[in-house]
Amino acid sequence: MHIFPAIGKIPIHKITAIQTIEIIEPISAKGKLDTVKRLCQRLNEIMIYAVNSGLIQANPLSGISKAFKSPVKQHLPTLKPEQLPTLMQSLAIANIKVTTRCLIERQVV
Repeated sequence: MHIFPAIGKIPIHKITAIQTIEIIEPISAKGKLDTVKRLCQRLNEIMIYAVNSGLIQANPLSGISKAFKSPVKQHLPTLKPEQLPTLMQSLAIANIKVTTRCLIERQVV
């Protein structure tokens, strides 16, 4: 969706890091850093495959992830003990399978 329309028809040996960074830059500017990280990973996997299968001599995209900010890890918030009764009441009336409810309740207790 992001990369293929821009470089899908370019022979793999003609793809450059600068060209690829310019394609990914607008995505980074929108703050979609997780998407940028995944794109860089997938592009590197493709290039490594190309190197290993003899299509190209070296991976020109090996360090492109360094050109972008890394996504900030956000840990999920925990429930405070005083919030547990509300959670348990919500589970009791939730429209979920009994097995799902039991699994959640087991994890809480």
